[in-house]
Amino acid sequence: MFIAKPTTQEVKQGETAVFETKIDGYPTPKVTWLLNGKLLTPKEGAQVEFNAATGDAKLSIPKVDLQQHAGSVVCRLENLHGSQEETVRLDVLAAPLITTQLPKQEETVSGKDVTLRVVVRGSPRPEAQWFYNDKPVAPENTSYDEEKSEYRLSIKEATVAANEGTYRVVLKNELGETESTPCVLTVLEPVKLTKIAPTTEAVDLKVGEPFEISADVEGKEAPKVQLTKDGKEVKFTSVEGTRHIYSLAEVKPEHQGVYKLTAKNKTSSEETSVTLNVTGK
Repeated sequence: MFIAKPTTQEVKQGETAVFETKIDGYPTPKVTWLLNGKLLTPKEGAQVEFNAATGDAKLSIPKVDLQQHAGSVVCRLENLHGSQEETVRLDVLAAPLITTQLPKQEETVSGKDVTLRVVVRGSPRPEAQWFYNDKPVAPENTSYDEEKSEYRLSIKEATVAANEGTYRVVLKNELGETESTPCVLTVLEPVKLTKIAPTTEAVDLKVGEPFEISADVEGKEAPKVQLTKDGKEVKFTSVEGTRHIYSLAEVKPEHQGVYKLTAKNKTSSEETSVTLNVTGK
């Protein structure tokens, strides 16, 4: 039987947790201690003492760690006539510590949802404050997964104007605080291809007349733009900003064919084509 039962202990990270009890029984009971179901022995760093004459039993766990030691401690007594056990808690108090950081870079597509995640351990459970470009984020956009110790920031239907920028999170409890590494969120936009000229899909010209294809191409990341004639790449005459131009001062019969303009990035691709027919003067 337990004359004096062990009690729950609240210990700061790195300090020593001590559980004491006083027992009685005949024959003298065997005393064992378990932490989260696992037998504690000197091999695990635990110090177990028992004075059979007085019935005093003691368990010491030096340098307690939140991840390794927090949980339930069981003291079990056994002899030929039966067994008894008492269960108490070991609560380890620790300042917030980030175990999985925010990514330094994150990409999403305009109009899509994105979630930023950081895994933190600490006791008592830290409070989180998220920041976007150093301005506090409203708490209704944040959540916490207790099972994973994961803090989340949800960004709905992201846009360049409203959501592209730098995010970070500050975590605090009564023992201290820590801050995540910053995460730069880039919002990619689909390709936008606007054909300026010609205004039709087919052009009929006579030898010697001028011909021009021009288009504006926009998007993030910057699209790769290619012009082909009958499947073979041709070079643009000029590219200024978003404007892409291919021009011929005087068309010849060999210029006849199907010209296809293609713009592509990670998000999407667009294309437009022009058929050039060349006749004699």
